[in-house]
Amino acid sequence: YTFPALEDERNRETACLIANKNSCAIHIRRGDYVRDKLFRDICDLDYYQTAILRMKGAAIPDLFCVFSDDASWCREHISPLLGQTEAIYVDWNTDGNSFHDMHLMSLCRHQIIANSSFSWWGAWLNTNKEKVVIAPRKWWNISGAHTPISNSWIII
Repeated sequence: YTFPALEDERNRETACLIANKNSCAIHIRRGDYVRDKLFRDICDLDYYQTAILRMKGAAIPDLFCVFSDDASWCREHISPLLGQTEAIYVDWNTDGNSFHDMHLMSLCRHQIIANSSFSWWGAWLNTNKEKVVIAPRKWWNISGAHTPISNSWIII
């Protein structure tokens, strides 16, 4: 699977920045997940705090790229967790262009993913042989349910 070429200037510039840094995508899905009984309360702020600390120790990223359907919440709650590490909030690919977020996520060298298929594909399509992917241990609010997480990913 390959993505079409990025035609939007802002996405091309972001892809170039991602390629020239030890970049880590952070995907945060809120929207419908905030209230959905199947998905809510899994990737909470504690999950992201632990994942960011673990990523800083494992891969030492110099750029975090935050992808979310709630960028204002991320700026308020995730920014303090990133410390002095450079961060960009990719919030311009909306509606029919949201697949560009997945494309940009896949270009990052590393990923912190949510319990979301969109997030999973962004990490799975990453071709970096030395990628570090951090994923939630629990994928659904179903006791004993299996997750789609790769054995090579860090589960927290």
